[in-house]
Amino acid sequence: MNEHDFQKSGGFYYEAKSRLKKPLAVMLSLMLIISAFTALPVTASAATAESAAGAKSGKTGDCTWSLDDNGTLTISGNGAMKDYYSTESLPWGNTIEKVIIKNGVTAIGNYTFDGCALKNIYIPDSVTSIGGDAFSGTSWYFNQPDGLVYAGKVAYKYKGDMPDGTSVTIKDGTKGISDGALSYYEEMTSITIPDSVTWIGEQACGFLFASYVVEGFTVYAKPAAVSGTKSGFKLLRTAATVQSAAC
Repeated sequence: MNEHDFQKSGGFYYEAKSRLKKPLAVMLSLMLIISAFTALPVTASAATAESAAGAKSGKTGDCTWSLDDNGTLTISGNGAMKDYYSTESLPWGNTIEKVIIKNGVTAIGNYTFDGCALKNIYIPDSVTSIGGDAFSGTSWYFNQPDGLVYAGKVAYKYKGDMPDGTSVTIKDGTKGISDGALSYYEEMTSITIPDSVTWIGEQACGFLFASYVVEGFTVYAKPAAVSGTKSGFKLLRTAATVQSAAC
């Protein structure tokens, strides 16, 4: 095959005297270059993963977090924590046993401690909202008595079976009702909400699924407690009976 035919066939043409040595040298050079470029991202990814796995502090929304060697997580700052969507996404992992949330933190995000080995929590009065399933699967939640579980000043979630015809009264001084805290209970007929409540989570009560409201569900509260600014009642107010009550 001559030079012209060889080039047409997609090959590289070298002089006869070096056609074995030069292609081999070029191939080795190319392999080294490719190896160098492919090795860099792998090394960087490994370093990033190692750093994330061993992290002892960082940011979560408007706040910061730090984890000590005893498994105690401390959240500090002014504002809301970040929402999470799985145990795997939690930057502090799932082995924490104690959480201290400092005054100034206003909101605990969705799934924040889901599945963690959490036994003790401290929540200040500054926290007025808690996202859905923030404490699901924790020892702390399992150890709570049946009924409406409170986390600080927030009505977090109803635990256990609910008797037919249940009327729930949120205790005075409560500042928030968590996402889905009292939903999916067909047995619940009404809720009484005090004026101290300033935040109501999405589908906090009276819902069975999606936007379907429990038939005949009644909300007893002063108008201020079910204002349109509270997302939990944007749908509920259009379907449930809302009555004024001296709460």
